[in-house]
Amino acid sequence: MFLTKFDASQSWRQIFAGENFPHRNFAHIDPGLPADDAPHETASRDQLLLVLEGEVLAEVAEEKARMLPGTAVVIPAGVAHRFMNGGVMAARTVTLSAPRSGPNGLL
Repeated sequence: MFLTKFDASQSWRQIFAGENFPHRNFAHIDPGLPADDAPHETASRDQLLLVLEGEVLAEVAEEKARMLPGTAVVIPAGVAHRFMNGGVMAARTVTLSAPRSGPNGLL
């Protein structure tokens, strides 16, 4: 799993605006609940999930990680993944996706 920390001095919308990220989805996950019912994959699109607020437990392929605000994970096309709120407050995330392009995909 590839986790990274972004510079929080910029607006999240500013960081991810433009042609490189044609699909954006903002989500609200209540405490103790999963974002989806079961692990899933996106066959033709790479994704990047960024935690804006709260705590998210990520499962990507066979790896698990605790994600805090400013932490992101890249999910290559075809890789099973699932996210759950692991904290006591609501979590907010943004997911960016783009068609797989070239050998390295989204990033």
